[in-house]
Amino acid sequence: MTVASVAGITLVMSDLPWLSHLVLAIDSAFLVVLMLLIIPYAFSSTRQGFLRHIFYFPHFLMLLVVNEDSNNMDG
Repeated sequence: MTVASVAGITLVMSDLPWLSHLVLAIDSAFLVVLMLLIIPYAFSSTRQGFLRHIFYFPHFLMLLVVNEDSNNMDG
C-alpha cells in the first residue's frame, strides 16, 4: 500500500520532476529504514514476541481509556 501511494504521489507531481524525484527518494529511504527495523523482528526465533511488541501499545492505551471512563462514571 505504501508503494502504491508513493507511485500515486510521483504521478501527480510529474509536472515538477525535481519534486517528484525528491519525494520518491525520501519515501524510498523511509521504506528501507522501516524494513531494516522490521525484518529482524519478523524472522526472529520467537514470532510471538514480535506480535507482542506491535499490539502492546494500542492495548495499553485502550485500557487507559476504559479505566478513565469507569472512574468518571463513579463520581
